[in-house]
Amino acid sequence: MSSSARGITGSRSGVPAFLKSPPRIVCLVTQLAVIAASIVALWFWLPDTIDSWNEQRASDFPNFNGAARLAREGLGDRLYDRSREQDDELQKFCGIPDDFLDEQLTFTGPGDACRALSGNFRSPPSLILFYLPGSFLSAEDAYHATFIVLAVCSLALAAWVASAFQSWPARIAVFLGILALPILQLGLRLSQPSAVYALAILGGFAFDARRMPGPAGLCFALLSLKPQFLVLPLIYLAYRGSYRTVGWSVGISAALFVGGALLIGPETLVDYVQLNINLLRHGPHPLQQAWMYNWQGFALALTGEPQRTASTLLAISTLLLLGVAWLRNPGPSAALTVAVGVLAVPYVLFYDWVLLAPAAALAAGCLVGQPARAWLGGVMLVVWAAIWATHQSLPFFGSHTGELPDGEIYWSTLSLALALIVAAVLFERSAARPAVRQEPVLAASD
Repeated sequence: MSSSARGITGSRSGVPAFLKSPPRIVCLVTQLAVIAASIVALWFWLPDTIDSWNEQRASDFPNFNGAARLAREGLGDRLYDRSREQDDELQKFCGIPDDFLDEQLTFTGPGDACRALSGNFRSPPSLILFYLPGSFLSAEDAYHATFIVLAVCSLALAAWVASAFQSWPARIAVFLGILALPILQLGLRLSQPSAVYALAILGGFAFDARRMPGPAGLCFALLSLKPQFLVLPLIYLAYRGSYRTVGWSVGISAALFVGGALLIGPETLVDYVQLNINLLRHGPHPLQQAWMYNWQGFALALTGEPQRTASTLLAISTLLLLGVAWLRNPGPSAALTVAVGVLAVPYVLFYDWVLLAPAAALAAGCLVGQPARAWLGGVMLVVWAAIWATHQSLPFFGSHTGELPDGEIYWSTLSLALALIVAAVLFERSAARPAVRQEPVLAASD
C-alpha cells in the first residue's frame, strides 16, 4: 500500500475501553452477515445486470461512443456547441429535419452517435481518445467490448480492495460486499467507467509508495477523464512531497487533453470551458442533481429545491476539515481525501461512489494494528448499508429494479459524513501511540 496509506498505528496500552476491539465472535458474525446479505443482493441484481448486455440504448455508452464517432466523422467540433438549424452537414449525418429548432433531442443518428450532442457529452476531449478504437466497430460490438472491460475492472477492484485485509472471512465479505453494491451494478449497466477510476486511484497510490512516479502518474492521469476527481489527490500528493508523481500526472493529463483537442479542433476548447462554467454557475439538470450523492444532491433531496449556497458551504466546510486532517495527522489522509472527494466536489453521481472502495483499502492499510480500526470498520459498514437503503431499486427497500431515488434523504451521504468525523477523531487519538501489529477484525475495515 502507499506511503500515505502506511499511517501511524497504535497499541492496546492506554486505549479507552470504548476503542478496544470487540470480541472476535462479533466480528465473525458481522462478516458472515455481510457475506449472506451480499449473496442475496447479487441473486436479485445480477440477472438485470447480465440482461443489460443487450441494453446499449438504455446506457450512457452512446454518449461516449457517439462523441468518438462524431470526431471520426469530422463533426467533433459540434460536441460542446453548435447551431443546429444552420448546420447542413450535421443535419445530414444525424437526420435532423429542416424545420427542427427545438432544444429537445429527438434524433439519434447512425449508431446513436448524435445522442452525444446537445450537452449530453460533458466529458473532456481526452475521453474521446479512449473510445476512438471502438468507433470503428459496430455500435453493438463496441458496447459489448466495453461491457466486458468494465466487468473485469469491477471484479479486479473488488479483489484488490479485499486483498488489503488479512482474514479470509473479511476478504470474502469485502469482495462480495463491493460487487453487491447497487452503485457498482448500476454503473456497469449504464456503462459508466467508475470502476476504472477506482482502480486508477489504488494503482496511483500503490506505485507512488514504491517510488515509481511514471506509472503512478499514468494511473492518476486516468482521473483526468473526470477532472474533479484528480484535483484533491494532486494537492495531497504535492503536500506530501510527491512532486515527481504530480509532474507525471499533470504532464500525461495535459497530453491526453491536447490529443483529444486536436482530434475535435482546438477552437472547441472555448466551448468546453464555457460549458463547464455554465454547469458551475447554474448547476446541472435538476434530474441529474437528484441522482447525486454529494452535498448538492443531499440538499435537493432534503428540501425539494436546489440549495446552491447551502451545498457550497457544506462542501467548503468539508474541504477545510480535510485540510485540518492533513496538517494534524497526514498518514491516513489519503483515504480521507478520496472519501471527501465524493462529498465535496461538484457533479458526482451515484455510481461515482464506487471510489469509496479504494478509500476503504487505503484506510485498511493505514490502520493495521489499531484497536480503533474495528470501530472505524463498523462505521464503514454503516455507509455500505446506507448505500443499499438509499436505492429504492433494491429488493429489500423498494419497488422496481433500475429505478433511481427521487426526493428522499440520502442516508448514505449522512453516514459517509459520520464516517469521516469518526475517522478523523480516531486517527487523532492514535497519532502519538507506538505501532504494534495485530490481526484485523471487521469486515468493512477488517
